[in-house]
Amino acid sequence: MKQIALNLSCVSAIAIAACAVTAANAAQAIDGQADRTSAVTAANDSAVSDEIIVTALRRSENVLKVPATIAVLKGDELRSVGVSNINDVQNLVPGLSVGNGPFGTTISIRGVTSTDQTSKGQMGIAFNINGAFVGRSQEQGVAFFDLERIEVLKGPQGTLYGRSSTGGAINLITKKPVLGTTEGYAKLEYGNYDTKRAEAAINLPLGSMFALRLAGSINDRDGYLKPADTKVIGSPTANNGAGPTSANLLGAGLPAKNDQVDQTGRATFLFKPSDDLTATLVATVGHIGGVGAGGVSLTNFTTSGASVFDIVPNYVPSHVDKNFHN
Repeated sequence: MKQIALNLSCVSAIAIAACAVTAANAAQAIDGQADRTSAVTAANDSAVSDEIIVTALRRSENVLKVPATIAVLKGDELRSVGVSNINDVQNLVPGLSVGNGPFGTTISIRGVTSTDQTSKGQMGIAFNINGAFVGRSQEQGVAFFDLERIEVLKGPQGTLYGRSSTGGAINLITKKPVLGTTEGYAKLEYGNYDTKRAEAAINLPLGSMFALRLAGSINDRDGYLKPADTKVIGSPTANNGAGPTSANLLGAGLPAKNDQVDQTGRATFLFKPSDDLTATLVATVGHIGGVGAGGVSLTNFTTSGASVFDIVPNYVPSHVDKNFHN
């Protein structure tokens, strides 16, 4: 009887120990599963926060689900790389080319553009700010401040953006006011060609349903196309066949072209009485000044040094003085 009782005690002890080990393993498994679940949840939250939401097709959706060739640039990234006008965007988006003419900006996507930038011309690239079409090319170059993102659509977009989008569309989405938050920023820059830039914005809550965001930008840069002394030779048949005449044009003292002088301000008013209703009103005013755009002869590029930026002097005063609002 003693031997049997001893064996039963040993069996009971072994069973209790086995149960303890099993319980410990189960607890570790539950903890491990909880840790993995937390990690997956955190990863999903991070993925959701890193999503890029665009409105290229007139509705909000993830950029990865947009059935179109699109490039998206975030506003914070634009400030970090020093983008201050549309000419800088071409360095970040393949297939986009931007030039300056006497009537404003010339935009080309995949080689499609419009050479007539006057009021009678039809644009080849649709330029939109907050969904509103901007047809005057001079205003397009001064809207690059306090942006949420830039969307560049490549290829024909006529079904959504109309006839002026044969080559594509560029959408600028400005930052909207935020309810219940007072925030802002300011940025100052100084660079070569006596470049001076300033940009600032402030968000002001006005009660529980209203908010106002004020933003402004100032650009002032000297031109880099310098008038140079030029000898102009007339026609060989001039002077009744006596031979060509020549004239020396002096460029000293004339201002350089392709400068940038502009000031732009934007006010955005938000009314949001509920999650189902949001109304936004945006007003923009500005002034464009300076000497204006200029062109360089292709023969200059066969030379070396600073002469590649030399242009023929023009003694007719050249300047830009334009106010705009929308």
